[in-house]
Amino acid sequence: MTVPQISVVIPAHNGAAFIADAIASVRAQDVGSTEIIVVDDGSTDATAEIVQRIAPVVRLLRQSNSGAPAARNAGIAVAQADIVALLDCDDLWPADKLSLQLPWLAPWSVFDLVLGNTQMFRTRADAAGEAVDETQPFFVTQLGCALFRRSVFDRVGRFDETLRYGEDVDFLLRAREAGLRAKFVDAVTIRYRRHDGSLTRVPGHSSLRLVAHLKRSIDRRRSASGEVAPLAAWFAGLPRGRESSVKNTKMENKG
Repeated sequence: MTVPQISVVIPAHNGAAFIADAIASVRAQDVGSTEIIVVDDGSTDATAEIVQRIAPVVRLLRQSNSGAPAARNAGIAVAQADIVALLDCDDLWPADKLSLQLPWLAPWSVFDLVLGNTQMFRTRADAAGEAVDETQPFFVTQLGCALFRRSVFDRVGRFDETLRYGEDVDFLLRAREAGLRAKFVDAVTIRYRRHDGSLTRVPGHSSLRLVAHLKRSIDRRRSASGEVAPLAAWFAGLPRGRESSVKNTKMENKG
């Protein structure tokens, strides 16, 4: 049996309207061999049935409703590849995501994870999924924009299952505190779908979760060293670059 190059974990709770599109966007990638793991987090709609129709291309895990962090952890626990990607069931990968990001996690690369930009969009129910209201790309702490070495989860730990919101911010802050090296690719690597069920539609949701998790990060760093570096300086080391070729990755690692 061939070991996949990338394991893609998709947590899904009542995602019947979107899950097939999310899976299709992964299968449309033109590089890398992918293992797709959908973790049905206690859905009461047709999510599981839709995924089962796509099998054996997709592996389906089912659990009682425990939240997205627990679903991601369950998928990571059975993932076979050395590189892990996380995709929410209502989001999409652009067709060139893996060709842009995968070379930065080649065996000789010094990077532990590679990040990119997010583009938000809506779809029109009356136009066969036509995208509307697309935003300009921007960087945000969003798990779907990244690829991770599997070793990241050994060093940082798994997602905090006590959190119902903001587990992405919490995890990426812990990764930064652990000294993991990240590469930023200045391109869209996740398309974030906005719809009535999106958690970020809750008023003040994003601001409240950011403040809470920054406070947790400060407390952890203060406990470890007794000092807290200014946040601007702490984040300043994030490498940036548009390049995505293997050649450029080798050159950067030698520098």
